Amino acid sequence: MIDIKNFKETFTASCGFRLATYTDSQMILNWRNADHIRKYMHHQDVIPLENHEKWFLNILESTEDLYFIYHLHQRPIGLLCFNKIHGFTAEWGFYLGETRLPQGTGTDMLKKGIDLAFNHIQLQIITAKIIENNTHSVYLHKKIGFQHCNLLHTNLKNKKSRIIHVQYCQKKDTPSIT
Repeated sequence: MIDIKNFKETFTASCGFRLATYTDSQMILNWRNADHIRKYMHHQDVIPLENHEKWFLNILESTEDLYFIYHLHQRPIGLLCFNKIHGFTAEWGFYLGETRLPQGTGTDMLKKGIDLAFNHIQLQIITAKIIENNTHSVYLHKKIGFQHCNLLHTNLKNKKSRIIHVQYCQKKDTPSIT
């Protein structure tokens, strides 16, 4: 089982990821409030700076969440997080904050994220909850090997929406790609 505090103190950049720091706060807020990201989030309202800063400080101190910034050619382009880390299981989320990226960037980030999860954080199961109309994310998860678990129903912006719950379990021979 991972000691999150120790992980945060000892992790060095790997697989194109580095731990998020306070200096990333404004960039993450800008990404999160961008239309191309916000429309696929469970909470789709624009987040005010004050609310974001309070949340972000809590995340940085959390002992059950890890937030990473993904870099391509030394440029920050996306976010990957592992939430509710308990034992060897976590829920993940991600987005590419930058646009006009090479085709396949999202797939590469997710494959490296799986490597990060299993070979660095020592997770064994990753879950995700995807809004059904986010067809690209559903496709990416299926493409990299996530399995459908169940379908949840919820209200988003006063509209009934379905959430697809998927899971990825570590295979005994998961190779490191670093």
